[in-house]
Amino acid sequence: MQSLQRKRLEKEVVARLYAAGLDEELMVRIAHAKDNALARSIIEHAAGGTGKPVANQRLARDIMKSHFLGTDEVMRYFGVKYHNKELLKLATIPWSAATLRECRYTHVLVAGYPLAITRIRACMPDAFQARDGEAWYDQHDFANTATVGLRWYLVRTGIVLNSLGESFRDQERLLTPADELPRACEVAYAAALYFRANGERLFSENYVRCRDEFSEDEQIIIGQFTVDGMCATHCGREAMSFAGITSSRRPEFN
Repeated sequence: MQSLQRKRLEKEVVARLYAAGLDEELMVRIAHAKDNALARSIIEHAAGGTGKPVANQRLARDIMKSHFLGTDEVMRYFGVKYHNKELLKLATIPWSAATLRECRYTHVLVAGYPLAITRIRACMPDAFQARDGEAWYDQHDFANTATVGLRWYLVRTGIVLNSLGESFRDQERLLTPADELPRACEVAYAAALYFRANGERLFSENYVRCRDEFSEDEQIIIGQFTVDGMCATHCGREAMSFAGITSSRRPEFN
């Protein structure tokens, strides 16, 4: 029965494409397009397109490639499980296909799960310099209370251009209205998951200042993700040669 319904649906889709102007020349172009690009663009437009959120993870994965870390990767590498209501909340990705294409080489698209840095480190100790026992930050709110949101994140995989070595005030001025400064737990989460999935260390040469404040005149910084693991520490807001900022895209849709 399902097979018969599928055949009828396929026939209806083809009929509508013909009615819309599909001809033999267009079919040849679609069939021979490099990397199936024309067929992909048709699907992207139907599933999301410009001005609409991407409707499924499959399309987002197809656009972002290795820069897509969805619910499957989160469950596999963190050893957690989403409930059905949580998966439903993550069913739609709050950016358009056009935005994902724009960011596919500079950002990583990550499904969030409510984990604090202390829990992230417990799941992936090899991703952190403090692997055994307690770390200095275990009793600080930014590490043991603040958690990643149950939402999608589009996090930049490097530092914001020209932010390295600038004061925190000047760095914040480099953020566009479409960007926001991520929290430390979000940076650590994305970096750890990306490392486990792709074997590549983000922020390996520098630190990035995070939204979290350590004191009245210091910010939490994360980075220097070498073979020894990533480091979390804090520094002042004046210009520091080793500290830049990264960014994450604000959701385009609720």
